[in-house]
Amino acid sequence: MDWARRIELFTVVVAAVVAVVGLWYSNVQTRQANKQAQQATAQARDDRALAKEGQITDRYTAAVGNLGEDKVDVRLGGIYALQRIMQDSHRDQPTIANVLTTYIRTHTAKSPAKSQDVPADVHAALTSSPPATQTGAAAFSWISAAPSSPTSTSHPHPDSRRLRLVNVWVVQLCVVQTCVART
Repeated sequence: MDWARRIELFTVVVAAVVAVVGLWYSNVQTRQANKQAQQATAQARDDRALAKEGQITDRYTAAVGNLGEDKVDVRLGGIYALQRIMQDSHRDQPTIANVLTTYIRTHTAKSPAKSQDVPADVHAALTSSPPATQTGAAAFSWISAAPSSPTSTSHPHPDSRRLRLVNVWVVQLCVVQTCVART
């Protein structure tokens, strides 16, 4: 083989080696960029989850604060806010159910006079429909009420605005005894 042919062959081999090294280097750089992008995505997901938890905590604190207000409409807003948080955060359902049952217990300690309705905020807390948890079990059980008249059993959800609750026992967020009488 003459020198010109050898130089040409050497140039082709060097070009091929450079191309292979370039492809390998490009592959390494692409893998590193993908790894960094995955890490950034995971970090962003964690940041969003943390921000969501912080927002739920702020909403929960404000809603529970509203339960202690003097105005009924503000307390109603707190109850409805807690119900919304129960829908948004399955993790907080047992805590919120405990808050609502405690609220009902403390605000029904005295029965309303015979001519008075159950307060609107207590009625809202009683008739709230808690969402099912991921396992399908309810966060807390419905408080069952007597039929709207002693002989009527046709209506599954009686009008509970005029109910007097006596001896409501709450054990692990489940109502185990409820005595309800129409006034």
